Amino acid sequence: MISKKSLLKKLKGLYAIIDSGVCSAANNEPLAVTKACLTAGVTVIQLRAKNASDEQVLVLAGKMKNECRKRKALFILNDRADLALLAGADGLHLGQKDLPVKIARSIFSGIIGVSTHNAKEIRKAKIDRVDYIGFGPVYLTATKKGLPPVAGIELLRTAVKRANIPVVAIGGINGKNIGEIYSSGANCAAVISAVCGAKEPKKAIRQMMMHNK
Repeated sequence: MISKKSLLKKLKGLYAIIDSGVCSAANNEPLAVTKACLTAGVTVIQLRAKNASDEQVLVLAGKMKNECRKRKALFILNDRADLALLAGADGLHLGQKDLPVKIARSIFSGIIGVSTHNAKEIRKAKIDRVDYIGFGPVYLTATKKGLPPVAGIELLRTAVKRANIPVVAIGGINGKNIGEIYSSGANCAAVISAVCGAKEPKKAIRQMMMHNK
């Protein structure tokens, strides 16, 4: 079994969140976008399928995981510890309203990341000994509703200093501002709409990968 330390070394650069809903709205196929990301050199892929059935998630997760294995990339599943276990995912990403980390760890032994939006949530994540945190929204985003106010690049820099664990920046990141994310010290720049919602996903990915650390 690959160690968590080895897996976390891949947590760098572009972190592509393949959102089935955003893909569908743009007439993009999630698996095709995944393959395009991996071909371009992306080392972290997350599946987010909020409105899919468990069976649909597992089928898609299995295909995406296999593609990630071919490229030695991380495959992370959003929200569900049980499905992450069944899918053989490398990691699980939890939101603030999802399953508590302690319970998730009793089900899933891979790497676990948690979304954070402020100093209090970062402290809690560190107490829970998560493997990495997501922080944002750094910029304005319409992908997810009900988010806190935009944090901005300076709060991201502060979050990186406070965390002492890998930080994944998220929220409104695209080809125009991704360079600023990398200069903040964040390990990864998470993108959703900039890839899944692009008219030409392959082109969008290549442009963003040019800024990769």
